[in-house]
Amino acid sequence: NPATGHAYIGNFGFDLEADAPPTPTNVVCVAPDGEVWTVIEGACFPNGSVITPDGGTLILAETYGQRLSAYDILPDGGLANPRTWADLQPYVPDGICLDAEGAVWFVSKRLADEVRRFLHAQGDTAVPGEDKNDRLFDVWQEYGAVVPNPATGGAVWRARVEGLDYAHELTMLRFPLVRLWPEATRFP
Repeated sequence: NPATGHAYIGNFGFDLEADAPPTPTNVVCVAPDGEVWTVIEGACFPNGSVITPDGGTLILAETYGQRLSAYDILPDGGLANPRTWADLQPYVPDGICLDAEGAVWFVSKRLADEVRRFLHAQGDTAVPGEDKNDRLFDVWQEYGAVVPNPATGGAVWRARVEGLDYAHELTMLRFPLVRLWPEATRFP
């Protein structure tokens, strides 16, 4: 948290590479002085977190929980008021980030599969297969299912994530909430 100097660290909670069964795990807080303590218990595969621009809320992507969970950040770095920020079922968040405007973005391959199934159910027999996502993204834009990138006019948004020893290019799509959750009461 840039405002307080606290860091929040999660883990899978099980040995993914050994095909161990998923188990709930903890998220810890590391204070600027090095003190470490548990701030979240029972997280379902925490797979990234973000802190809102005001420094007041931590949003946690829980892959196996199929949700984004939110917590109020206390002055000492502790967390309070746990709540579901977005119920993503049947989608699975695989990472999370905030853009400059404070909007939450997350990755979900299942979402691409779900939209493909939706278009098939609408009678569109020309929907590209799983190996043709670039063409599928164009179809989504034709249907108005994604928000076009104003810089390119296309469906794809790009971001570069850099760390001390790595850099990664991300390809993203921006969906209007009404396309993901038909009921406004389910909007995050």
